[in-house]
Amino acid sequence: MVNDHEPLIVNAIGHLAGVIVFGIFLVLALRGAAGRRARENWLSVASAGLAWTWNAASLAGLLLTSGTARWALEAVSFSGLSLLPAVLLHLSLNGRFRVITASGYVLSAVATTMHLCERLLPATYLHKWALWVMAVGFGALTLMSAIKVLLQGGRKRTEEPRNCWHRCASYCSL
Repeated sequence: MVNDHEPLIVNAIGHLAGVIVFGIFLVLALRGAAGRRARENWLSVASAGLAWTWNAASLAGLLLTSGTARWALEAVSFSGLSLLPAVLLHLSLNGRFRVITASGYVLSAVATTMHLCERLLPATYLHKWALWVMAVGFGALTLMSAIKVLLQGGRKRTEEPRNCWHRCASYCSL
C-alpha cells in the first residue's frame, strides 16, 4: 500500500543519488578540462553542471514548503533539465548539423519559457506541456540527426553508432 510520503522518499533518494553521481562527473570533467583547451571540453562540463543543478535544485525544492523560494528552485531545476538535452545533442553531433543543434536550444528555451509562464497561467498545465515539447521535440531531433548521419556516411563512421546510442540513452534517462 502506497502512502503519501513514499513518492517523496523515492524522489529524494533519486535526486540525492543524482547530486552525488553528477557531482563526481562534474569534478572529473573539470579535472579533464585542465589538461585540454577550454573549447574542447566546455560541453562536457556544461552537461555535468546542468545535470547536477537539476538534481540539487530538485532535492532542495523537496525540502521547502510552497512559496516563492520553492518556485524559484523549481524554475532553476526545470531550466537545467530543459537545457541538458540540447547540450547533449550539441555534444554528440560534434559541431555538425548546426540547424539541428540550434533547434535543440530553441526547444529548450521554449520549454523553459512555458514552465516559467505556468505561474502566471496555472490552469493551463504548461509544465506538463513543456515536458511533452521536450520529449517529442528531442525525439524528433535525435531521429533526424541519426538519419542525417546514416545518409551522410563518410568520415568517422565508426564513432557514429556509438554517438547515436549514447544520445538515445541520454534522452531516455531524462
